[in-house]
Amino acid sequence: MTNYHWLTSWAIDGRQSRKWYRDARRSIRAFATEHDHDPRTVSDVLALFSPRSNVTRSVNDSRHYLLTGQYRPHVMSTIRAAVNHWERTGEIRGPKTSEFAKALRGNSQAIVVDVWMCRALGVDHNLIGQRPTLFRRCQRSIANCAEILGWQPAETQAAIWASTLQRFGRNPVSLSI
Repeated sequence: MTNYHWLTSWAIDGRQSRKWYRDARRSIRAFATEHDHDPRTVSDVLALFSPRSNVTRSVNDSRHYLLTGQYRPHVMSTIRAAVNHWERTGEIRGPKTSEFAKALRGNSQAIVVDVWMCRALGVDHNLIGQRPTLFRRCQRSIANCAEILGWQPAETQAAIWASTLQRFGRNPVSLSI
């Protein structure tokens, strides 16, 4: 796993995205107000549609679902199952998805460990869901980095995420629903 000094430098490189979750919450609140939805519901749906999808696609899929109650044809069966489970129980399963929902709702301590964060940490993302202790170790590394920088864990994760995307030739996209 990548050491804190390496992560810290990546966070500093991505510092322009520290407020990614704050900006996402503003967009979520505006959408919720305009379409008479609870912001928590919008946050949860955005998180549920996020696995194995880039920000733009997951926002478009979430928006479609929130406005129509229907899935777009390409939505994976695993996402449909997760949404259906959430509708029945109110529960978001999966460590990445549940942490993402918390971060979108404003929990500054939430730390999302997705494919891009695994790349930054030097961890095989396929193992994250199978090994809860590995997931927690990844979160701890990011939390330690946040402590070194004096930032909140969620904003540190967002900065590292943005820096990682850029290092792989991609541009971080804001969540605007």
